[in-house]
Formats: sequence, structure tokens, C-alpha cells
Amino acid sequence: MLLVSQYRPTGELVKVISERDNALWFNPPRNASPANRVLIASSMKWTGHRSMFTRDRYLHAKAMVFFRRDGARATITGSHIFAEGGVRLGTREIALETHRTGTIDQILGFHARNVRGVDED
Repeated sequence: MLLVSQYRPTGELVKVISERDNALWFNPPRNASPANRVLIASSMKWTGHRSMFTRDRYLHAKAMVFFRRDGARATITGSHIFAEGGVRLGTREIALETHRTGTIDQILGFHARNVRGVDED
């Protein structure tokens, strides 16, 4: 499972992620504003999850890509930051779930170029 998000995921999603192979890409504390820096650092300490994101730019993209053992893939992308606090505060977000290969390839390409910083050529 690949997760790209502005923040580290929280709530029930963390339990699901922890039970699976995962690659978590979210802003490290140094990339965030002072208040969010504390939030991200404390949530990382609480769960032990670390971000694989090492770039200096602020990460704002939000997507999860799921890889099944049979080779099938699915993705969820949209405006949700995958954090329970937003849900509890009643934020309204939008998400797209798809199994379309072309859309998933676009998201993975974005991840390679803009998150990991790898040239696809």
C-alpha cells in the first residue's frame, strides 16, 4: 500500500496500514508550519510510523494506491488528508476511487516524479 498525504494518517486507518506492507510519504515535521510540526512529530512518536518523504518542498498531494496479491490495483485520491481529526471536526471532503489502469499509472507517475524525485526516462 502506498500513501501520499499532507499529514501522517491517523485513527482506524493507521491500524489497517500497520497490518499491511506500506510505504508512507507525508511531510516530515521540518516541512510544516510550527503548529503542524508539533502535530506531525507527536503522531509519528505515538505510532512509530516514519515518512519516506525527504524532499524540502511541501507535500500537498493525497492518494492511496493498493496492490493486491493477484496483481490488481485500486486507488483513492481527492482532498481528504486521511486524518481522523478532520473527520471528527466535520470537514467535508471528496474522494475518487478507481481501478482504471491509466489513472493509477498517472498517480504512480506523479509519485515517482514529484514525491520520490525519480526521472521515469
